[in-house]
Amino acid sequence: VVAIFCQNLLDGVAPEIHWDGEQTRDFLHVDDCARANLLALEGGDGQAYNVGTGAGTSINALFHTLMEVAGQDMTSRRGPRRPGDARHSYLDCAKIERDLGWRAEVDLREGLEKTWKHFVQQR
Repeated sequence: VVAIFCQNLLDGVAPEIHWDGEQTRDFLHVDDCARANLLALEGGDGQAYNVGTGAGTSINALFHTLMEVAGQDMTSRRGPRRPGDARHSYLDCAKIERDLGWRAEVDLREGLEKTWKHFVQQR
């Protein structure tokens, strides 16, 4: 979703938000994901871990935060609910925090700022 929205903004196309936009997802920045993977490789002893923020962010909130970060004022397009779309999806990361001391460090705004900057530089 983040990459699609960033590309849409760069192309001057209003991003499409399906359903009512109040569905939530667990958005994790790649820096946190990489750090979790390294910790699991070094000390995870073959265990499987959920890696996320542990919090849900609505698609509407994601869109509005990205608009602020990008300095844009665009209205999203609305699409229908897609078959199979879950209302809420976020992870319980207690095991990786307990076993490896890992927890997400990059908050949503900071992650979007880094991601937006990357997309702009790649243009």
